[in-house]
Amino acid sequence: MNNKVFQATINKLANSEMEIILEINKDKLEERRAKILKQYAENTELPGFRKGKAPENLIVERVGEIKILEEAAEETVREIYPQVLAEHQIQAIGRPDVSITKLARGNELGVKIKTAVVPEVKLADYKKIATEDKSVVQENPEITDEEVEKVIESVQQARKDGEGKVPEIDDDFARELGNFADLADLKQKIRENLRRDKKHREKSKKRTAIIDKIINSSKIELPEILVASELEKMLAEFKEQIESAGMAFKDYLDKIKSDEEKIRKDWRPQAEKRAQGQLVLNKIAAVENITADPKILEQEVEKIMREYPSADRSRAEIFVETILINNAVLEFLEKQE
Repeated sequence: MNNKVFQATINKLANSEMEIILEINKDKLEERRAKILKQYAENTELPGFRKGKAPENLIVERVGEIKILEEAAEETVREIYPQVLAEHQIQAIGRPDVSITKLARGNELGVKIKTAVVPEVKLADYKKIATEDKSVVQENPEITDEEVEKVIESVQQARKDGEGKVPEIDDDFARELGNFADLADLKQKIRENLRRDKKHREKSKKRTAIIDKIINSSKIELPEILVASELEKMLAEFKEQIESAGMAFKDYLDKIKSDEEKIRKDWRPQAEKRAQGQLVLNKIAAVENITADPKILEQEVEKIMREYPSADRSRAEIFVETILINNAVLEFLEKQE
């Protein structure tokens, strides 16, 4: 190998994945080894020597040469990997799968890396698809008296006393539930909430229908890492719902006679659809130059940081930006005529 720090062979794989075969200069590995060895020497106490003064051979004997080399290799790859991506203009996503194929002092470091890359998305005519959807979201959907009464009755049943007696539905009942002037006020607030929920459901249904049609008419490469990521998100959300209801997730699985692996298998089609939907939204945003409003982005991130001070700010920014851009793209599609 010449004096170049690394040589890389790039192999394109199926499903928007790439294999990177790396050979890293032995001097770079030796440089990292020396730094790690120095760190161990500074923090290792051996009989007969002051801390940080023990000979190198004794430190190696105590820690183990292979352990030192493995740590050196790990840090070397962590340093070189971004350089490889930049040099070969690879848009990697997710955590790479790294395998050390050759590791010995005095030799080049051999590494094999498998990574997913930003997949190719060939969009269908999304504007045309959006205009073909003729469903209308009503600004003030009708809510029947029966729907309101049904909510009140469910609340009434939930407030039974110890002998199973239900309270009378009157003004006092309404006031006991919260900041309501009387029963008529309670019913009005319930009607408003039901109207808001119905409008939201209709809007979500319309948006989902449009995105599904765009997905089905587009060509999308879907890396496994994105599907796995969606499955993990879905499972985490579900666990939180179960535990917030007061049940341990393991007990829930025992009750339904299932396990996480089966749930992942059952949910995989939905996870694939969610991942495809996000790729479509990202692509449309890029094509139409749709971005998040910086002021709104900052305001929403600040809200999160106030509520969760220990949260990672950069992750919060990505989370909020994704939501804002997704909504902007969906609104863009809804306005097509």
